[in-house]
Parts: sequence; structure tokens; C-alpha cells
Amino acid sequence: MIQDSRKRGHQPTALIRQLADYCARSHTGFTLVELMVTTSIFIVITLVVLANYPRANGAIALRLLANDVALSVRKAQVYGVSIKSTGTIFPDYGMYFKQGTPTDYLLFADLDLNGVYNTASTCGGGSGSAAGECLEDYSIRGVNVIRKLCGIASGSGITLTPETCYKGGDNITLTELTTIFHRPNPEALMSGKRNDTDSVASLSVAGVLVGAKGETDFARMKMVQIWNTGQITIQ
Repeated sequence: MIQDSRKRGHQPTALIRQLADYCARSHTGFTLVELMVTTSIFIVITLVVLANYPRANGAIALRLLANDVALSVRKAQVYGVSIKSTGTIFPDYGMYFKQGTPTDYLLFADLDLNGVYNTASTCGGGSGSAAGECLEDYSIRGVNVIRKLCGIASGSGITLTPETCYKGGDNITLTELTTIFHRPNPEALMSGKRNDTDSVASLSVAGVLVGAKGETDFARMKMVQIWNTGQITIQ
């Protein structure tokens, strides 16, 4: 019995010694090689993230711009369908885009109901029967701008995509685009100009192509499509 009790008395001492050895090993620091490998991996990951940051940031900004343009067109549609008044007048509402001003586009009220935006009008100004048709001037900031305006008529046999819009053509490219929503219908009435002179009416689908200045890859652009049915999509 005495021998057994001594053995049991030595067990805590051995356990404490093993625990102390384990703790000493677990607190051993990195070797120089391990530290260098870990630092190298961290540097590589950091460089990859920093290298891709501008492109990722640009893609987010492009997507936000396309969403803003689409929401602006939707806003004009809501104004037209809900018969929003401007004083005592209940006009049609629409959006006006011009290739010559790639950093601006306008929400306007068609006060004289002629189906187009009076370019002599200014936000808060203008003259004549269409004075003050411009309600909001949307200014685009940053590297992204309106790259192309496109529109095709019914039966043209052309499918409007970012590629066809960017490459353009006499029967695709527009220099001006007007989208009107005539109360109380949600359908879009779209017209435009080609080469600033030839007017085009009754477009079946129109596109606003946005992208970075100087970008030549249409795959890195976004296009807001406006259909004569009133549908608004982003490609």
C-alpha cells in the first residue's frame, strides 16, 4: 500500500513535467525561413489585390452609371404614367441624350407636346412655349461617359448589342436620342437623329452605351436598352 501511494504521488509530478515540455515547445517562435516564406506569400497576395483594384473599381463605377441611366429613364416613365403635373399643365415626360455632350443627359417635360426636346430650353430657363422643358440635368463624373447612342427601327433585322452599337453603322448610330412617355401609357415613343440631320422616328429599341473614355473593348462597356414596349434592360 505504501509503494502504491508513492507511485500515485509521483504521477502529478510527471504530468506537470510533460505539460511544461509541451508549453515550451508550443511557444517556440518562427524560424527565419518560415518568416520569409510567410512574408513572401503576404506580399504576393497584396500585389495581386492592388493590381486588380483599379479594374474592379472601374467595373463597379460602370455598373453604377448604367443603373443610374436606367433609373432616370424609369423615372420619366413613372412621371408620364402617373400624369405628373407642372403647374396647370400635364405634359409628356422623356429623356434626351446627345452624343456631343457625353457627360450629360436630361429629364424633360414636353410642354408643347411636340414629341421632342426643345434644345433651346435650359434647366430653369429657355424661352417660348417650351420654356423650362428641362427638369433635371444629370452630370456624369469620373472616367465613364456615354460612348455611343444607337437605335434601330422595326423590321431592320439587326440585333442591338453592345458590340453592334459600338461598331455602329448608318442604320444604327444616333447623334441624338429622345424617349417620350405619353400619358397614361408605359410604352416608349423613341426618335433620334443620324449625323445631326436625318431624323429617325418610331424606333423599336434604342441603346445608350456607356464606358470609360478611350476604352476600345466593347466587352468592358454597358448598354442601357430602351424598348418601345416600355421595358428597360442593361446588357
